[in-house]
Amino acid sequence: MKWFSKKVTILTAAIFTFYVISAAPVFDYSPLGDEPFLSGFAVDLSEGGDFYIALDDDGLVPLAEAPNFFNADEDLDEDEDLDELTESGNLTSADPNERKLKCINIDEVTFNKAIKDAESYDPMMPVAGVVPHHLVAGPMIGGFFNALQEGGAEYDTVILIGPNHPGDIGDAIYSKLGWDFADGVECDTDIVLQMSKIQLINGFVAENNDRVEEDHSASVIIPFINKYLPGAKVAPLLVSRTLGYDDVILLADGIIEIINNSDKNILLLCSIDFSHYLPPGDFDTYDIETIRAIMAHDYKSIHLFGNENLDSPASLIIFLRYLASLGIDPEIISQSDASQFMGGGINETTSYMVIVGK
Repeated sequence: MKWFSKKVTILTAAIFTFYVISAAPVFDYSPLGDEPFLSGFAVDLSEGGDFYIALDDDGLVPLAEAPNFFNADEDLDEDEDLDELTESGNLTSADPNERKLKCINIDEVTFNKAIKDAESYDPMMPVAGVVPHHLVAGPMIGGFFNALQEGGAEYDTVILIGPNHPGDIGDAIYSKLGWDFADGVECDTDIVLQMSKIQLINGFVAENNDRVEEDHSASVIIPFINKYLPGAKVAPLLVSRTLGYDDVILLADGIIEIINNSDKNILLLCSIDFSHYLPPGDFDTYDIETIRAIMAHDYKSIHLFGNENLDSPASLIIFLRYLASLGIDPEIISQSDASQFMGGGINETTSYMVIVGK
């Protein structure tokens, strides 16, 4: 390792001798590879999991006490990965979670307006909910989260299900990254990984950080989680229309099992917009049809609905199937459309509902 030549020497023989004499356990850690003698410089030489580094002047030094390895005037190879350096200068394993997803679909002004104009709902502590993701309906999103806060709701994790709008890359998309908003929203990687391993018949589940970041069905909701549910982690899963009915049921039942087997307090939150692309006077017919299917738990009809009814049939089925497993009826606490927020003169509208299971 060329850039360590000035200050660091890997004393392979000395480490090996120390290891044999002390009868330490097998080396089980290397920040740079599976062969600590050859490719790493920090090795576990004790039962307590302490790591040591070989320095040419000081012998074996605890890694936590090691000095910075570089001075500003030292030259480094251009191809060295400096992302592996911590702020203290210690070399560690590259952390894939260093990147944070951006909330690129919401700005501070719009977010603050949604909070200021938040609709008033009764305080509540639901186990599941449906909210819009169009910021036109920001006051409905703000009203939902404000009602949680006023109800004293606290959650360890929010499982966030919504549409993968473009419908490509995979039948379901997830990310294990946290979100860079305010003081941050962490990802519940354990829950995400469990969801990614749900066995489907034909469906393909893919990890794609860019898609989760770009799709407003996820990124619009994150600031509200950060403000109203501080400390809660998020586990996002975006589902495409391409997912077949049988696989939607398997996915729903898999998520239900994950929630039931977890000791965490989990909110299942589905990000859904309803009737799309119709004139303001025409969407009601489709909303009535959708509401009938919701109340009847008619999953097959919901799965066949197009954009005239909603943008994510799978998300709604997952929500309803979870409530059914708990013996809870869905409650529609708010219903509106874009024309109510934007006024007259628009040719197309989108309808919105806030639905809860308490």
